[in-house]
Amino acid sequence: MKDRTKEKDQDRLAVLRSYHILDTLPEKEFDEITKLAAFICDTPVSLISLSDKNKQFFKSRKGLDIAEIKRSDSFCSDAINHPNDITIIPDARLDKRYSLNLLVNEPYSFIFYAGMPLTTSKGVVLGTLCVLDKQPRNLSLQQLEALKTLAAQVVNLMELRRNNMDMELAEIRLKASEANYKSLFDFSPLPKILLDIETLEILEVNVAAEEKYAYSKSELKGRNMGILINEMDINHFHDSLYEIKDSKKKIVFKPVIHRKKNGELMQAEMITQIIQYENRPSILAIVNDLTDKLNIESDKSQLASILENSLNEVYIFEIENLKFLYANKGALKNIGYEWAELKMLTPFYIKPEFNEEQFRAFIAPLLHDHKEKLIFVTRHRRKDGSLYDVEVHLQKMKFEGQPAFVALIIDVTVSKSRETKLEQLNGLLEKSNQELSDFAYVTAHDLQEPLRMVSSFTTLLDRKYRDLLDEKGKAYIHHTVDGAKRMHQLIQDILEYSKPGGIVATNESIKLDAILELVLNDLQNRIISGSAKVKVPDKTITLRGNQNALYRLFLNLTSNALKFIPENRSPEVTINWEDQNSNWEFSVSDNGIGIEKDYLPTLFKPFNRLKTKQTEGTGLGLATCKKIVDQHGGKIWVESIPGEGSQFFFTLPKEPFYSPG
Repeated sequence: MKDRTKEKDQDRLAVLRSYHILDTLPEKEFDEITKLAAFICDTPVSLISLSDKNKQFFKSRKGLDIAEIKRSDSFCSDAINHPNDITIIPDARLDKRYSLNLLVNEPYSFIFYAGMPLTTSKGVVLGTLCVLDKQPRNLSLQQLEALKTLAAQVVNLMELRRNNMDMELAEIRLKASEANYKSLFDFSPLPKILLDIETLEILEVNVAAEEKYAYSKSELKGRNMGILINEMDINHFHDSLYEIKDSKKKIVFKPVIHRKKNGELMQAEMITQIIQYENRPSILAIVNDLTDKLNIESDKSQLASILENSLNEVYIFEIENLKFLYANKGALKNIGYEWAELKMLTPFYIKPEFNEEQFRAFIAPLLHDHKEKLIFVTRHRRKDGSLYDVEVHLQKMKFEGQPAFVALIIDVTVSKSRETKLEQLNGLLEKSNQELSDFAYVTAHDLQEPLRMVSSFTTLLDRKYRDLLDEKGKAYIHHTVDGAKRMHQLIQDILEYSKPGGIVATNESIKLDAILELVLNDLQNRIISGSAKVKVPDKTITLRGNQNALYRLFLNLTSNALKFIPENRSPEVTINWEDQNSNWEFSVSDNGIGIEKDYLPTLFKPFNRLKTKQTEGTGLGLATCKKIVDQHGGKIWVESIPGEGSQFFFTLPKEPFYSPG
């Protein structure tokens, strides 16, 4: 039974190949039949399905967005084994044979099928004319008869199509006279090219070929076929022709990339026949443009054009002997070799730090499938000996059905130079920032000693001579001591502000309630003396970052909230948090004097102080808060109503983040 099925498959494939119809462009006559079948049977889908060994190819289709499927997923598998009977499946859901069928299941969900075999006069089943529906149903006798008639018409069309193609080639062979030949040749709708069999010189082209390639006849005659096909394919074409030199059969060459005058690429096959032209053996080539065969083929052609004309270098080379199989225009232009020169070389010739043994060891992970891709930066050597920096993306892929290495090369000479310069500038900037931070720290530290002397001696002066001074003298001493205290606080804040730039990147886990407990303990005296109320969250969360820096952040914001309060009002401070997906969002609210709108844009800048009656503060507290939040990858902002209070917001990422200040 298996042998008989295999024999039927071979017979069917032989007939289909003789028609040259598998994987061909849609044709109006076949499309009209599928439309008519769907109309008569009142179904959304109608197909002309041709079956080869492994798949069902849809020569024409109405209402279905796929061009082919596996034979195992096709209803037609049953129909091709019954050359005279129509196959009807009212509801495929009731038959276990179709439980995994691609068309039965979503997204297609076709459960009704009726298929009429496409049977030749010799009883060979080529496929089916079928209709599909998403609803269970059946067909009337009139609809079945109509479907049978349409199926016979499909077979007749295929026979006629084959006969026309054979007839055209036969007529050219039989009518060798110049007049008849010229008429058949020039006015054929298919592009035709006449070639010398030895040299592949173009002897003649017809009007359709001129239009297809956008060359005039005078531009093509006398030129080599290589003007239309790239060198790699033309060599294979020539070798194959020489092997069949004495054959009288027509030969179909597989599709290759053809190039038009404007650089546009097309994918086309050539049907060739050896004929006598002006008493010399010649090749008649009929060009079949397959560029628009399917949408996917069109996409491939566009990608091939992009690949060929890309300024980035693209190379393909063999796995065994490492010889180049392909190089695009960008590669040849940048490396300086002609293709004829480059195809005789191997990659390690343009990669000077490698010999063959080292190069083979380097690509071994790809060869043995240990890695999918190698990405590395190296230097390539041009034909003139100059070197340039490149980034290489190397993969093992299929090329013309065989494993090969594909390399995409990006010239990074400019970016490499910029990267080096940027590293130098970053080094200088880092050194400058460190020197500036050290200077601020040392200067602030050194200022404390003379300030301590001023404060100490002014205090002694007040103690010893207070009773001898009038009120004006006592006021002078008070202002001097107060100024010294504020200067001391300013120096302390400068020391603190210089620290965030030097925070060590840490990924500590810190409980929020532990930080707030330290803050409230440090501010306890101010809270008690001001009869303040400080409300903290009932639930704690875990923060990630630098513990000391986060403590200073909450301390500064809470201290400010307690500080700027009207004289007749007791401070009320609320600390809260919200979960914002990847961030925690915090708020510190007060009932203080608020902030005028004009001050908000510069509020977080160093030494920016509010013009209030309170003399506390140096203008560095909020600047320090901003640096800490920035370094942890968050944002800080404020909302305020003058006379009613302010609300400071800031975010901290849940995942660890650190940026040097």
